[in-house]
Amino acid sequence: MKPTIAAMFGFAVVLGASIGHAQQIDPHALYESKCGTCHVPHAGEFVGQSVMVDGTELIGKSTQIPVRTFLQTGHGRLSDSEIDTMMDHLETIQDSGQLFIRKCTICHGRAVVLSELNLIMKDGEPWGRYTGRKIEDFLQDHGRLTQDEIPIIMGAFVRQLVPADGVEN
Repeated sequence: MKPTIAAMFGFAVVLGASIGHAQQIDPHALYESKCGTCHVPHAGEFVGQSVMVDGTELIGKSTQIPVRTFLQTGHGRLSDSEIDTMMDHLETIQDSGQLFIRKCTICHGRAVVLSELNLIMKDGEPWGRYTGRKIEDFLQDHGRLTQDEIPIIMGAFVRQLVPADGVEN
């Protein structure tokens, strides 16, 4: 029996979606495997210790070289897509003011681990996996967060739970 054009197209779409999802780069794993072996183990610590903002870009505190430029010259041996992923990750940490590290890590460890183990996406928002509570509501009186800080933490959770490919974990 010959496959129909529709069946072949359907297979190509499924295969393409699978390949696209498999190629998604996890910024945490990328940092830990390509950067954390020589630098501090986690990107949040690296941002706090080793980079600063100069105008609109991250630069190395010790080198004064833009981090993207440094990576593009071969430091870390990252591909172009890995550099884009890494820069997005480092910039997001910097833009958040390292809020999760300052206010949450002491009790909850790393955001990626907390999200993976304890949160789920439900109706487009983070919820407690075991408590069934909407996390945004829970944060109203948790962790001494201000009203301005809650959206930053929520954004961190959403980034952990919904990668760049848009497929909820």
